[in-house]
Amino acid sequence: MKDIIENLSGATQWNISWREESYDSLFSKDNIVYLSAESENTLTCLEEGKAYIIGGLVDHNSKKGLCHELAVKRGVKHAQLPISQYIDMKSRKVLTVDHVFEILLKYQQQKDWESAFFSVIPKRKGAQAKLDSNLCSSGHVTEETTKETEISESNDKTT
Repeated sequence: MKDIIENLSGATQWNISWREESYDSLFSKDNIVYLSAESENTLTCLEEGKAYIIGGLVDHNSKKGLCHELAVKRGVKHAQLPISQYIDMKSRKVLTVDHVFEILLKYQQQKDWESAFFSVIPKRKGAQAKLDSNLCSSGHVTEETTKETEISESNDKTT
């Protein structure tokens, strides 16, 4: 993954640090948001100082939900990208690690989830825009219980 990222155009200007240690030994639990399609929480904005962990395990078949389960067991915040708030897709809304990373970068640059999704999500997924999708105004993760945890905008691209 490191080789792929370093070869992307403009990657030398990104604030990315590579570490061998586990994320929960590098960041406090309050500053970790584990991204998982199975989370009942929805990420609406990025917050400076937060570490966004992209699930690196394949959540198919026998391992379905494993990344979300790990986040819950470790007691860290978790959320899914706000895909269903902005677009309808013909297929599952589970994306590759590369796609999630690229979406986060595009969102950070443009502050526009819909634009980030459409510039990255493959056409084969059949994505179509929803009519009312301007949701990122207060900067938070919306939880299933409607309790809100603040997640605002960030210049930190640590994932």
